[in-house]
Amino acid sequence: MFGLEQIESTFGALTVALVLEVAIAVAGILIAYKKLKDKIIGSYKERQQQKDDIQEALDGVRAMPTYRQQSLAIQSQLKHADEKILETCNKIQDGVTENQRVLNERLDKLEERERNSLRAKILEMHRMFTSKKLNPMQAWTEMERDAFNELIKDYESLNGNGHVHTVVIPDMLKLRVIFMTDIKALTELFHSREC
Repeated sequence: MFGLEQIESTFGALTVALVLEVAIAVAGILIAYKKLKDKIIGSYKERQQQKDDIQEALDGVRAMPTYRQQSLAIQSQLKHADEKILETCNKIQDGVTENQRVLNERLDKLEERERNSLRAKILEMHRMFTSKKLNPMQAWTEMERDAFNELIKDYESLNGNGHVHTVVIPDMLKLRVIFMTDIKALTELFHSREC
């Protein structure tokens, strides 16, 4: 047998124990090699990461003047935008002020018209109720008196004054009041006014 004799002549002195010892030694060397290789590669990667971090920091430091210029440009744009916003706000405020002035003017005119209209109604009631021809009994109903007083309140709320207070109201206070429950007096009052 060719294979067995040759192995025996080449490795004749080897024993199984010796082969096992060599195999264990080789396995130990391989394990140690793998651990050392992993440690070296890990250390290399860690140093490379540190190097990359340092480079990134250096790039950031180098870019600082550019960032500063950009910051100044943005601040300038914001200042310009603030000025435009302030100018726009001032224009809006001016418009609001003008609109308020026009509105107040119109409200004043409207109040003046309303005050004049109320004064005309008050004077008409005064003429009718104080006229001996139109109101021979010189009386009015409780309801007519209340309606007149409401007109006076509205007139006063619009800053009405003048002869209404000095002449009209004193004349109207002289009229006799007929209550709505006094049917006989009411009937007599309405018949007297038919003339």
